[in-house]
Amino acid sequence: MGKKGGGVRVKQIGGPKGGMNPSAMNPQKMMQEAMGDMMKSGMNNKALMMPQIPDDRSVLQKWPLNRSCQNEPHDKWQVVWPSNLDSNKTTKEGRKVGKTVGLPKPTLNDISEALQKIGIRHAIEPYKFLPRDPASKWDNFGRVRVELKTYLDDDDPDPIPVHPEISCKNDLYKVLCREIGKLDSRKVRLEVERRKALQEEEERKKEEAERLKEIKAKGADKKQGGN
Repeated sequence: MGKKGGGVRVKQIGGPKGGMNPSAMNPQKMMQEAMGDMMKSGMNNKALMMPQIPDDRSVLQKWPLNRSCQNEPHDKWQVVWPSNLDSNKTTKEGRKVGKTVGLPKPTLNDISEALQKIGIRHAIEPYKFLPRDPASKWDNFGRVRVELKTYLDDDDPDPIPVHPEISCKNDLYKVLCREIGKLDSRKVRLEVERRKALQEEEERKKEEAERLKEIKAKGADKKQGGN
């Protein structure tokens, strides 16, 4: 039989009986596929590396590495995301401090090193991401759980602050920003990143100049050929 009405046939995608394929809703898989399409279409001539994130995001790294800390329950510890301290983020994306107080792109290592410096127990969860900040799904992801107060027991109504300057989470944010800004390791990393950015910019300008030179040369050849 012939086709009627010139209709368009739509190919169904998904699981059995028309169900949606669960993998199609995986944001990490979707991002990888999108990046792959961009590279194939020539939108970006440089390799785009996506972080390898395990299926189990519940990995936990506690500090210090002594037995008492490792056995300590961390469910009452406060959560700090890099975005909470990032001056480049908006409040909608998770920033919790003023732009003049925050720092550009603090990392998990920055937060952990600052907490070690002031002697506060904490646990790193490197594979978590902040739902309100989509970029944290593939860039600067992870979070830190911080012990702000010591509880004598589960029903302790008056827990003891672990640091004299920190009585609440807002105090923690400010102290972290201050201490992270002092870190030599961060200063070295930012300087390396600055030099790398300058080098990439110089390479970009050089490539652009060569491209324009080729365009002019082709235009001149075409003009001579017409004469």
